[in-house]
Amino acid sequence: MINLKLGSQAAEELKEDIHKNLPNVLGYSFNDDAIATYLVALVCKGKDKAGIIKGLKGVVSSKKIATKTVEWLLDYLNKNEAKYSAIEEATIAQTSSQEKETTLISKIPAPEPATTTLEV
Repeated sequence: MINLKLGSQAAEELKEDIHKNLPNVLGYSFNDDAIATYLVALVCKGKDKAGIIKGLKGVVSSKKIATKTVEWLLDYLNKNEAKYSAIEEATIAQTSSQEKETTLISKIPAPEPATTTLEV
């Protein structure tokens, strides 16, 4: 199973992709992205197929629809794992680079305050 951090760029892109594809999977369209958000949360928590089906069944009230949706999701993730993993790895590398930069900057001593003497 893919390893994504909730709220990461990869997780957000996955949510958008799920939301775009769910009408084809479910057979009807809807306006909100609650189901996509929930599915991404379950994936990010590392739930397996049974765990995702169980969680989704409570939302869609049909084991058949939940199973069909999760089977599509896992197939989709399997086919697109490289895409989301690359986004996740790039985000981690960027965050690490920014943390190193912040650490280096914080080690630079602050300049001494300038003093000006006025003669009267």
